[in-house]
Amino acid sequence: MSERLHTKCRNTAEPYLHSKIYRVEVPDEKVRWSTSWQNYSAPDYTSSTLVGKPYADKEIGVGSFKWNQIDGRVDRRSHQGQYELSKDGRPLNPNGRTGLRGRGVLGKWGPNHAADCIVSRIHDGRLQFIAIERRDRHIWAVPGGMIEPGELAAEAAKREFAEEALWETDPSIVAPLWKKGKELYRGYVDDPRNTDNAWMETVAFNFHDDGGILDKVQFKAGDDAVNVRWLDAAPLKEILYASHADFIELLKENCPKVMSRRPGPPSIDGLFSLKIDNISYQTTPQDLRRLFEKYGEIGDIHIPRDRYTKQSKGFGFVRYYSRRDAEYAMDRMDGRWLDGREVRVAMARYERPIDERNARSGGYRSRRLV
Repeated sequence: MSERLHTKCRNTAEPYLHSKIYRVEVPDEKVRWSTSWQNYSAPDYTSSTLVGKPYADKEIGVGSFKWNQIDGRVDRRSHQGQYELSKDGRPLNPNGRTGLRGRGVLGKWGPNHAADCIVSRIHDGRLQFIAIERRDRHIWAVPGGMIEPGELAAEAAKREFAEEALWETDPSIVAPLWKKGKELYRGYVDDPRNTDNAWMETVAFNFHDDGGILDKVQFKAGDDAVNVRWLDAAPLKEILYASHADFIELLKENCPKVMSRRPGPPSIDGLFSLKIDNISYQTTPQDLRRLFEKYGEIGDIHIPRDRYTKQSKGFGFVRYYSRRDAEYAMDRMDGRWLDGREVRVAMARYERPIDERNARSGGYRSRRLV
């Protein structure tokens, strides 16, 4: 994961966090420092909010730093190995250029170490994890935060979970859960705060509740969050912060037996079918596409109609190329309201009537005949 080109810290569509500073565009082929780019001239930005903060480094040339080693109470080592320094003595992001120099809003030059806590369970056959809605970005994230000086990563992960998801709750309630932890990831994080000279690294831990420890726990968001809830471990790349979607993919890879327990929609001609019940008679295939295409690539949409009146029968079918996408759509759309009706979504198996199989109208792909 850490070897992929970072993208979230190369965003030029909007200014850097809490500033009016825009990054310069860095093409994929120019990201690596090993690629020469003589005209590279990124803006230099360090937030004024860091001035005087006890956790924040001094400017290069003012402070004294011991790179790639323990520096007093600060760990300046990188999980990525030895990092290089620029000509002006600044650490260089091991994953390459970001289009912005300085520290941005990060306190430390070089690696800024964090820990993330992925608490998971199986609920109704689905793998789920606790997520918080970040107050600063209003996007879902795994509970986590910065490691304090002298603190172990695992202890930081537990502390952050308690602070962000168990606010005003006795933390001893979840003590048995902490005995079941394992490390999922250690390394660089593609974080929007990263710059050429300061970047986020994390250790992500998974604590899986297979004994119902959390069934009666009342989760409550802490100061850094506005909401906390269980989320299904489905395709989440667009709604999770930084590299957290990658962490959930690692979680699923480490729970293959768990994920296979849930029966998915059956495959017909390589597609996975959902039946959409209780839709309005005015609902069109295009309406269903707008509602369901956000969950994955759709292969076919069909709304059966009466042979004589041509009126909708009040239900339809959406078929995906991916079983995982179909399961995700089923979980997200079942019980949603559309045109004043509560839509029901369930696994389905269907064959179109003979006189409809060659139809090409109305926003669905015609069935391939064998």
